[in-house]
Amino acid sequence: MRCLKCGRDIADEQVFCEDCQTDMAQYPVKPGTPIQLPHRAPEPPVKKKPGKEKPELKPEERIARLRRRVRWLTLALAAGGAVSSGMHMYIYDMFHESAIFEEEYVDPDSVEIEFPEEKRNLIYIFLESMETTYFSETLGDDEEEGLIYDGD
Repeated sequence: MRCLKCGRDIADEQVFCEDCQTDMAQYPVKPGTPIQLPHRAPEPPVKKKPGKEKPELKPEERIARLRRRVRWLTLALAAGGAVSSGMHMYIYDMFHESAIFEEEYVDPDSVEIEFPEEKRNLIYIFLESMETTYFSETLGDDEEEGLIYDGD
């Protein structure tokens, strides 16, 4: 018997063609029956456009081209990172004057601070890496009472 798909001779009791794995139960053909194999028309040759062929590059040229691509990629990633992190606004603000101090600054000598009878706010000042000799005489300061309030 022959496979109807690929045309290979196979045994009558075989269920599948060994070459194309076609199920022979789908194609019940008695032994000795002449069959016509499918014919494919030859594919037309692919036409290459003139002048579009890339020459084979030497390894040194390939490395140089790869390095240029890596440089451009690095530049693009750095620019994208700067834009996404807000670096462009920082650079813009460096070269443009702002009127925030003229609009918001209040001279402490020109303002009288009034404290309400009932205090409402808690001010917590944290000194990091402060000189410890400013605490008191026991910690090395020259003064009896330290310059930094210790909460007592």
